[in-house]
Amino acid sequence: MYRHLHNRVPYTRFRYTTSELLLLAVAIGLVWTALSHVLVSPIAACAMLLAVAAIVALVHERASTRLRVRQLGERLNDVETLEKLEVVGASDVADLERALNRMIQQSREQAREAPAPLPVFAQPQAPVVGEGQTVAVLVIGARQGVVEPFTAEHLGWLAQTTKAVAQASGAANASIRMQNDGTLVVTCGAQEAQPVVVTVRQALGIAQALSSDPQLRTGLSCGTARLCTAADVAPTLVGAPFEEATRLYRMAASWHEYQLLCAEPIALLARSFSSQRTSLKLTHPLAPALPVYALDLASTPVAMSA
Repeated sequence: MYRHLHNRVPYTRFRYTTSELLLLAVAIGLVWTALSHVLVSPIAACAMLLAVAAIVALVHERASTRLRVRQLGERLNDVETLEKLEVVGASDVADLERALNRMIQQSREQAREAPAPLPVFAQPQAPVVGEGQTVAVLVIGARQGVVEPFTAEHLGWLAQTTKAVAQASGAANASIRMQNDGTLVVTCGAQEAQPVVVTVRQALGIAQALSSDPQLRTGLSCGTARLCTAADVAPTLVGAPFEEATRLYRMAASWHEYQLLCAEPIALLARSFSSQRTSLKLTHPLAPALPVYALDLASTPVAMSA
């Protein structure tokens, strides 16, 4: 039973049907007849009054049923603000009201906001790392304190150096890119697999072609690099040679007497170049320190050890 209605049904204009009006007229007639014969025949007057009561009850039942059905129709037309219906008595209309109440409850449960699903983000594509290949890496830049980075003078010098590097590396088929600090990274051996001796010889040839510039400093390293491909990122060679060559360049840029610095393995491969062991060292937390060598690019190489 739902007696506690929050929103009552608004007043519905009601009219009696013709048959109901006829029954009410018969009831009024019987009442008048009963009143006129109450003194003559009390039993007949009581019977007529009982008939009047039955007629009035019948008319009331029919009228209330039609009213409730009409109210049901009006309530169902306003689905958005539909409240549960008041169930009165036990009749066919009451069964209909109970069924509608169940439907209203189910619709409310379905309309309740379900927890918002967690946002689904596209999983970033894992980087694809290719097989290792041997490369020689030159990091080329100006000596520290000579020119202020990214000034007009520095950019002019960088343009000339880039042009010279492109001319010198043409035969070696090396790749050239600029870093954020204004240095150039020249990679030999990235296009095709070749012995380490060949890649180092190509890198030294490029460095020697640029050695006439007294302000130029270079760090040279070699080792294994891998081609790393990630979503929305251009394929990039990554590996220890790039970090090591950058560190060697920074050492050379801060010492005026060194034009090209390299680690011991390259110094052993380039025996035809004059070299000297410096007091500098390449350190790594998981490996022993390596001595750093300075190569004399003005000397003419005859051959390189295999």
